[in-house]
Amino acid sequence: MRSTRHTPLEPEDWESFERLLVRLASEARHALEHIGEKPVWQRPPQSVRDAFNSNLPIHGEGIDAVYDQFKQDLEPFVVGNRHPNYLGWVIGSGIPASMIGDWLAALVNSVPTLFDDSSALTELQVLNWIKQLVGMPADCSAILTTGVSESTLIALRVATYAALGDSIRLNGVAHAAHKPVFYISDETHDCARKAIQILGFGSMHIRVLKTDPDFSMRASDLAAAIQEDLAAGRIPVAVIATIGTVNTGACDDISAIADICSDHDVWLHVDGAFGIWSAITSVKNHLTSGIERADSLVFDLHKWMYQTYDVGCAIIQDLELHRKALETHADYLAPLPGSVRDGPADLCSLSIQLSRGFKALKIWFSLKSEGVEAFASAIERNLELAHEMTELVNASPDLELLAPTNLHIVNLRFIREMASPASLNACNEHIVRQLQVDGIAVPSSTMINGKFSIRVCFSNHRANRSHVDLVVSAIEQAGHDYYA
Repeated sequence: MRSTRHTPLEPEDWESFERLLVRLASEARHALEHIGEKPVWQRPPQSVRDAFNSNLPIHGEGIDAVYDQFKQDLEPFVVGNRHPNYLGWVIGSGIPASMIGDWLAALVNSVPTLFDDSSALTELQVLNWIKQLVGMPADCSAILTTGVSESTLIALRVATYAALGDSIRLNGVAHAAHKPVFYISDETHDCARKAIQILGFGSMHIRVLKTDPDFSMRASDLAAAIQEDLAAGRIPVAVIATIGTVNTGACDDISAIADICSDHDVWLHVDGAFGIWSAITSVKNHLTSGIERADSLVFDLHKWMYQTYDVGCAIIQDLELHRKALETHADYLAPLPGSVRDGPADLCSLSIQLSRGFKALKIWFSLKSEGVEAFASAIERNLELAHEMTELVNASPDLELLAPTNLHIVNLRFIREMASPASLNACNEHIVRQLQVDGIAVPSSTMINGKFSIRVCFSNHRANRSHVDLVVSAIEQAGHDYYA
């Protein structure tokens, strides 16, 4: 006999809930299978904007009705980074296996911290796999995060603790005055500057080095800057190098920078947000040479490892230093041998977050189901597409390459003989806007040496040569129409 009692916030009818899940699965399958057939972006109409300006729902509408609104007002109007013609920034496409892992993580709703459970074991296994994949020593400390922004904050906190010692815990950064220095290049991602500021340091503590013509950090300039600061009595805290800059995909010479850091006992932090994954390819793995010498390495898996958002990672060479820089002590978190609080690792002491989502499950599910070779193949295909687009740009009298194609990012612009620099910038702004509004493709943009660049990034496992041809043709057509 079926119980008539209803538990609040649970379905009144579990069979109806199951039917909704079956419908959801069917419609998700169809959406993914046909993802390339819809516009890559549609601007939300006023009716949709109005729908998201409704009153607070005091009485529930039912889960089926809310799912219907999701299908009508939300799903069609998100920026479609799942779409093969989404070519903006460095935003991963999300593979089905990762989606299932995310759903299963929500189902078990586990919190990997200090508990003796399988979620902590899963994260530790995934972290060991990741260290092996990116070329970091097996005994490094590591933690999964929300992304590189959080990872950078963790890593630079540890670097600051290493440079300034225990007094940083007692006195904070105020006593350090103007002495600490962080070294970045003019191509370093802004998350590093933001992390330094969140840690309590101002712009006077950041030394920005000009990059070379290929947009990489000059090792000789770095050495001279460190020597100058040491002579002036300042304290070099960390050098922030990059494998895959966000503008052009440029890669710093990690080995050369590591030599300089070693000579002066300065922390080497590497932002490998997406470029680190060239390590698993057979064609670009040389770009990560020397990475095992980094004191800290941060990167995302929701970029070039195609995981659903969000998941990043921070790797720190010294486990004890990592723990000392971040740990706090609370009686309610103290380990209790033989109890649930007797886990294989105190993950919350390595992280900013105490309560953490089960991000490891989607990575575990993805790597186990697809295998490393499949990910390497997808990344190499993205590299091939970037190379093919570069060849088309170089062969076109209407297009110009604005930066070397180091990885999977192509910077180009439409050109017209005798047009002024301002006119060309305006034209290429128009092209980006037109491709997006028409739903053809979503490239992003940046400035390269004062020139407005159409920035195309291949970080989508669904893209193929037909998408390259379509985007190049659309750029040329929009440029011709602009000057018609």
